[in-house]
Amino acid sequence: MKRDIRPDELIDVAYLLAGRGSGPGRPRTIRLRRAISSAYYGLFHELVDWATWKVVREDARRNAERWAMARWYQHADVRRVCDWVVAAAGHARGLPPGVAALLGDSSTSVPVPAELVDVADAFRKLHEARQRADYDHQFGVTKVDTMMLVDAAATAIDTWRAMPDCYHSDIFLTLLGGPRPAKNG
Repeated sequence: MKRDIRPDELIDVAYLLAGRGSGPGRPRTIRLRRAISSAYYGLFHELVDWATWKVVREDARRNAERWAMARWYQHADVRRVCDWVVAAAGHARGLPPGVAALLGDSSTSVPVPAELVDVADAFRKLHEARQRADYDHQFGVTKVDTMMLVDAAATAIDTWRAMPDCYHSDIFLTLLGGPRPAKNG
């Protein structure tokens, strides 16, 4: 039986690997590293799920199409969009002109919602931590830091789900990556 990758289950696994509820003590380093990856993927899949639902809509008969489309989203592209959101909220210069026009910049009167900035910033931090956890042999990881990252992913997912549907959330989902079937189809 095929079914969605469930972000909540990834977060649950991250907490389990990080040792939540296990009392004092330090889980093995590899468990902490995997917890960070699982937390990151929970947030990544949450955002990609929403982006694919925007296109395919809620129709269980089209899950295979949604799942194929989800493979088109690239981690670096999602990270870049999150960087843009944080930059736009901080009125940074240097955003690509089309992005500045869509997200707004210091010259617009409609600010990027704080909730979206929080989600984007959490994704950026988790992306960096996941890269280090997966590839940096010298990455010093602690249970406390890992739990903070897992909490950040869980909070970002909750924040995203509670955020009202608005112009900025639609633009964010549209910018996340989108069709690259030739590469990952």
